[in-house]
Amino acid sequence: MAELKLAPDELRRLRSLGIAIKTMLKIGKARITEGIVKGIRERWRRTELVKNVCEDLCRLNMKRTHDLLERKTWDLVI
Repeated sequence: MAELKLAPDELRRLRSLGIAIKTMLKIGKARITEGIVKGIRERWRRTELVKNVCEDLCRLNMKRTHDLLERKTWDLVI
């Protein structure tokens, strides 16, 4: 997948919106399952951003988790 780039002002806007989101989708011991991907897509139907929180093993290697999320959801992780 080609790397997507956002303009700095758009990235700043999305990060500000993301910080304000209260509801989070937890990624736990089972890592990124098909259920997590479906949950993300379902939330995208209602809103522009989805906030995820990583627990346990996913937290140990955030770069790998980041790459997996981008690959499985086919979208940009900020």
